[in-house]
Amino acid sequence: MRKLKILVWISCLILLILFLQEEAISIETEEDIFGLNLVRSLGGNSQVRKEVALTFDDAPSPFTKEVLKILDNYGVSATFFLVGSQVEKSPEVARQIVAAGHEIGNHSFSHCWSSDDSVETLVEDIKRAEEAIYRSTGQVPLYFRPPGGMVNDKVKEACGQTGYGILLWWVDSRDWLLTEEEILEKVKKEVKDGAIILFHNLATTVEVLPQVIEDLRREGYKFVTISQLLRY
Repeated sequence: MRKLKILVWISCLILLILFLQEEAISIETEEDIFGLNLVRSLGGNSQVRKEVALTFDDAPSPFTKEVLKILDNYGVSATFFLVGSQVEKSPEVARQIVAAGHEIGNHSFSHCWSSDDSVETLVEDIKRAEEAIYRSTGQVPLYFRPPGGMVNDKVKEACGQTGYGILLWWVDSRDWLLTEEEILEKVKKEVKDGAIILFHNLATTVEVLPQVIEDLRREGYKFVTISQLLRY
């Protein structure tokens, strides 16, 4: 599985290099290379015209099916970051995400990381999640999002050893804390062309998601997956 990810990443990097030689682009990003690991927090891209990527962390959860139903009703493609331990508890929901045509990412197995964890501990947790996701869905995630967005040198090295790129976000909806009105206002204020928007699989998310989609569409935005967004 790791060899497959490495081949895909090499192909993507070659295409990106060829494209950059033809036309300079403006991407707000932080990049570090650890092995084949590219740490990228994509915010805006002058070549992206009215496209955003909705991402949903901590899936599967008791609310994931409702999130999927909303996305289906609006014809929206998204990216779900799966927690391995939750995939083992609800493998049928993980398969439903893939069957609906959405993209999946790795969000660790335990979702309980500490800055004191060793590289070896992090690598084991990432691999364990990958194996759980592959067993349930038949797919190997290309991207990794650390629990809580924790990024340090040990996390980068662990992802480098496992062949993952780290995907963060530009807009954090803070749907685990804010009211529906506050979420709508925050997304509206911070969204921009090429934005990666962070949501979770929560009751509040289910309530606010339809209005988020309608508001962004009213502003002319198109919804794409992470891979589609990173084609630029």
